[in-house]
Amino acid sequence: MNARPPVLWLDGAVVPWADGTVHLWSEVATRGTNVFEGIRVYEHADGSLHMLCLAEHMARLEASCRLLRLPSPVHTDELTSGMMELLQHFRGVGSLYVRPTIYLVEGRYAENLADCQAGSYVVAVPVAQSAHIETGIGCLVSRYHKAPDLTLSPLIKTGSAYGMYRLPMLEARDAGLQDAILLNSRDEVAEATGASVFAVKDGAITTPPLSAGILDSITRRNLIMLARDDLGLQVGEAAMTPSMLMQADEVFFAGTLAEVVPVVRLGTSIVGTGEPGPVTRAVHRHYLDVCEGRRPDARGWLTAVVGGRGNEAR
Repeated sequence: MNARPPVLWLDGAVVPWADGTVHLWSEVATRGTNVFEGIRVYEHADGSLHMLCLAEHMARLEASCRLLRLPSPVHTDELTSGMMELLQHFRGVGSLYVRPTIYLVEGRYAENLADCQAGSYVVAVPVAQSAHIETGIGCLVSRYHKAPDLTLSPLIKTGSAYGMYRLPMLEARDAGLQDAILLNSRDEVAEATGASVFAVKDGAITTPPLSAGILDSITRRNLIMLARDDLGLQVGEAAMTPSMLMQADEVFFAGTLAEVVPVVRLGTSIVGTGEPGPVTRAVHRHYLDVCEGRRPDARGWLTAVVGGRGNEAR
């Protein structure tokens, strides 16, 4: 994710990467005032590109704007067209991660949205599939807690909220691990640093409910449906404690960027056999088969990227 692509979409036009700037004194620079979505774009065997759950992501972006009381400078249809236009420059480079963002320039606490100035941009970066599905990762339960709902609603996908994951992630890295799990104010499992948490016990999958103070993850919704309806697995939502994770047969994370990542170590404890488990592998395989076009898209999750070929970003 440290790639610097040659172009991005900014306020209505595809521009060179170096032109993607805002003023240092803007609200997005000084306070991180923005809302965004992360969308996967999958390349199929025939070279076509397909955006995953585009409508759901655009609906959540609009909801984030409303909840944070941000003006939207563009209609979601225009933002979608901008993404389509940008992606023409990335044909032939594989699958991608696309981040449409609406940000505040001026109007810190303006009551009237007409007094605010906002902008929008889209960045697309190629992403390779993680090797963690074969090896799994180690993580810890962080000493830092997830911010409670009454501080900042987890239904708002805002860049400033993701700043709270910096210290838990560094805590994990300092311990030689790859990620961290945050608890809520009730000491229940909330989520990882940008991914939902799932546990498997005796073949049944459990994940924390939205009332645990977590993002309404689109990937989480998708995996619940796939595991229950396609794979015939028992899937439930319930409050979870760290000790429940320790006793699980399998633990995995799921998110747009993460996809499905097995957790094989929690602190100094081994999860299950210490290797990615059969349920995790089955869910991951089925999910990618749909996303990458090897299985029928029965739920209409995929939107083809249409338009001519741009200057390929090689």
